[in-house]
Amino acid sequence: MDIISAEWEGFKSFRHRTKVKFVRGVLTFVMGQNLDSPGLDSNASGKTSLLDFICWMLYDQIPVRVKKDDIINSDSKSVWGRLDLDGLTIERTKERNKSTVLRFRCAGDADWTKDSFEITQAKLEAVLGISFACFINTVYFHP
Repeated sequence: MDIISAEWEGFKSFRHRTKVKFVRGVLTFVMGQNLDSPGLDSNASGKTSLLDFICWMLYDQIPVRVKKDDIINSDSKSVWGRLDLDGLTIERTKERNKSTVLRFRCAGDADWTKDSFEITQAKLEAVLGISFACFINTVYFHP
């Protein structure tokens, strides 16, 4: 599955709504520029946060063990995200001290969201065809 676009608000270092579009068949090189602390150059500019966002959208977790609320920007009350893959749209919302809300649909079909978060997450992972552990060890290389 190719990632078409990623959009989020309130995720880690990104307080404001941010959208990234990807081009199919083109290798994407992610560079950063730290505008808050220019002396840091590209350090702490959100490159890893982009990869963490993709993990969170797909699996409701990121490779580094943190509390669920730690993905929410310190100046935000919640985090919202949307990930569009070819044929699959995933949306997640997480408010502080509350459970994550997950919605997804495939190829223009009706909403595939099930009654509980656990059932919906299991269905999403079945559609993806790859576990979180396999994903972070083969697709996402994390130190």
